[in-house]
Amino acid sequence: MLFLCSNIGSITSPNNIGNVLTQEGEIDSKKGKVIIGKTVRKYIELLKSAFIFLTVGRYDVKGKQLLKTLEKNYIIDLGFRNMLLGYRDADRGHILENIIFLELIRREYKVYIGKAGNTEIDFVAEKSNEKLYISN
Repeated sequence: MLFLCSNIGSITSPNNIGNVLTQEGEIDSKKGKVIIGKTVRKYIELLKSAFIFLTVGRYDVKGKQLLKTLEKNYIIDLGFRNMLLGYRDADRGHILENIIFLELIRREYKVYIGKAGNTEIDFVAEKSNEKLYISN
């Protein structure tokens, strides 16, 4: 949970999180990378079920399809993040990105992170006959 809080608005994968935890000695590396990745994925699913995090999938704008890898996670309440990590002024960009994501959800948009070739689009927001592309 601390890792996800530290990396809100960053592209992450359960396997990468498992690798970082293994390198830091938090997880025994003898269990195997596949098992660690699956375990991290289950924990993320539990955090989503508890309404602590939301995961946003990547959308290929040119191919008009949802990609299956490299998602972003956003925390539902930034107060939880500040409680766990303390307020860090250096993360202002990620905090603002999280706030924009929550506002789009509040306005009932379906939200994806976008990819057009090698260019990242912060948000692709869809609602009935409306589509927004938001990038910094």
